[in-house]
Amino acid sequence: MTILLISRDLMLPSRLVSIARQLQLELTTSANPGSLPEQLEAGDLQLVLVDLTLPGCSPAEIVAAVNQADPAPRLVGFGPHVQEAMLLAAQQAGFDEVISNGQLQSSAAAVLKCQPLS
Repeated sequence: MTILLISRDLMLPSRLVSIARQLQLELTTSANPGSLPEQLEAGDLQLVLVDLTLPGCSPAEIVAAVNQADPAPRLVGFGPHVQEAMLLAAQQAGFDEVISNGQLQSSAAAVLKCQPLS
């Protein structure tokens, strides 16, 4: 399974890559949400993880790009639990799941295996 992480966080990718390796999954990273259409065309993605706090991150544009893929990968957004409006906007835009940073940290293996947390 191939996973794309879109995030500028410096610590998160190394932790998720380590967990992905243990699960025999491939995880690639990008710091630019605008690269998503290109990433979708280039690979067989089963999961896209999006840091919703990225500058220029538009949940509606991300959902539209993912929906163009065939088959469409699972789309999970994450961000600070205190930014409820941002998390709700991603949910309303059509993300498959929206979770807090803490949920991602505590349940990373389940998220990477595409197991819903809610």
